[in-house]
Amino acid sequence: MRVLKPWTLEILSVTSSALLLIVLVCLLVVFDGKPIFDWRGVTLNAIVSVLSTASKGLLMLGVDEAVGQWKWILFWRQECVVLDFHTVDSASRGPLGSIRLLWKFRGPSMVRIGAVTILLALALDPISQQLIQFRDHTVYVADDKVSIGGAKRYSNGISFGVQLSHGGFADADFAMQAAVFASLEEHTDGGALWTSLMQNNGGAMAERDSRAYRLPNGLIIDNLNQFFYSTNDSLSYIGSTLMTAFGTSDPSQTYMMPDVDTLIWAMSILKLHDLRLSDEPVDWPSLPIEAVECGLYYCVNQYQPSISDGKLREDVRSLPAFRDNESWQLLDPTLNYTTLDVTPSQVSSLSFNNTVVYLDHSDLRLHVAGENGQNIYFNVSQNAVNSISSFFQNTFAGEKRTFNQSADGSLDMVVPGQLNGFYMTNGQTQYEPSVMQVLWNTNDIPALFEAVARSMTNVVRDGADPGPPSRHTGLVGVPVTSYEVEWAWITLHFAILLTGLVFMVRTIMAGRRKGPLRDPAPVWKTSALANLVFGAQVGRPFADVNTLDEMKEIAARQRAKLLKSGGVTPDPGSTSASIIRQLDC
Repeated sequence: MRVLKPWTLEILSVTSSALLLIVLVCLLVVFDGKPIFDWRGVTLNAIVSVLSTASKGLLMLGVDEAVGQWKWILFWRQECVVLDFHTVDSASRGPLGSIRLLWKFRGPSMVRIGAVTILLALALDPISQQLIQFRDHTVYVADDKVSIGGAKRYSNGISFGVQLSHGGFADADFAMQAAVFASLEEHTDGGALWTSLMQNNGGAMAERDSRAYRLPNGLIIDNLNQFFYSTNDSLSYIGSTLMTAFGTSDPSQTYMMPDVDTLIWAMSILKLHDLRLSDEPVDWPSLPIEAVECGLYYCVNQYQPSISDGKLREDVRSLPAFRDNESWQLLDPTLNYTTLDVTPSQVSSLSFNNTVVYLDHSDLRLHVAGENGQNIYFNVSQNAVNSISSFFQNTFAGEKRTFNQSADGSLDMVVPGQLNGFYMTNGQTQYEPSVMQVLWNTNDIPALFEAVARSMTNVVRDGADPGPPSRHTGLVGVPVTSYEVEWAWITLHFAILLTGLVFMVRTIMAGRRKGPLRDPAPVWKTSALANLVFGAQVGRPFADVNTLDEMKEIAARQRAKLLKSGGVTPDPGSTSASIIRQLDC
């Protein structure tokens, strides 16, 4: 320990340099790949620069002192050219002296290693700036705001029997109502998960009495003969019926959907084609008629989402779903409902009835086959079923009108003519209900119902009861600039640290070797006081010198050696602290 005591400060500095370098590496490991940060104006680059500079400074403190020690080691062992003392001392004080040492010094190679270490340390500052690079990339993170709805049970809406009157009331969830109206306004194409679309274009039309058209479910459209639809003026003709509709939630009153036991609403429509731009006027009953029947019903679809060009797409696969026979049953099977003047078919129907609403039902339940052979169930509550059905009855149907008598006065109709929606004009547009405006103005009625189905589906998915799979959280791509550590550059830091450490150890060991007087070299390192004392001992040949060049010229011709005691003498047998003699030139 006595050997190391003179080197305590240098050992501490090199140890601290190594610790700071370890801290630097740990910092880089922690922040590698992490987003950039700026804490009150302090950046990671600034912290790295401070650690790197501090580590280098502490290391150079030890290396410089070790280089300075070599001039004492050299002159303690043997006679050396006095100019070498100046060369080694200059190398311990900075890069310029180190360059001069590498160029002119012919002494031990270990001294050159110290000079090389000092010069390499100059590169640490710019190289430390290369340690951290920036990389722009997209990070995908889970975000509750970006999610896709799924539903296993939907129960929004309200229905109840009014206590102060004989009748019930049901009101669909406002989000459901708003979605339907929005889809009617926007008229966008779509698909459905819970509410799906069934349609029939063309239908079965029958011309009757040479002027009326009727569908098998009784929907009828009629006009006076010779009514023509070619100019705006003709629209003032009395009885200009342009479109009729019959909407129902009873499958038995539909043309295409008598077996759909999850029907929400079906609508049969007979609509004249607009021929006002035709060159040749066409009159009734030769006007072209479009017949279409569209329906909404509860179903189950499977959605596979994907992202393309930043847009969400969902591939829809319809699953074969069936109404569970044990669903939509009276909660009290012993209840005698015959006193309410309702039929069993009305009790089992999904169509809203202001009397049946008093009877509590279990959920409407649909099931699909699961992968393991077990059924997967999807439920719609009584409140939801009643309120949605009531909403369509009040919104998509007006007063029901029946026509039981044919044009010749007979009463032999198999199905009476009927309608609960119309659009007509006799100089002023007339319609009932209000939704008939949208149906008349659209050129694609099935697409309109598809939009309604899709909007209702979205409401069901977004407003489903809690529980899996109510929401499927997605990932949001966020552009992020993060740190990317170039680890190759850190090797120079460790190389210089290792070189400096080895150089210091070798310097301490070299200083312990005993000289001719059997004593180790004095540990004076870069002490200016030691230089002053040594200069006084060898200063006699330089007594009349005034310039640095003259000093260097004389120093290049003189050799000197440290001795144990003071005094200056050219006699080798003297006990002088140094001897000096002129070289033979």
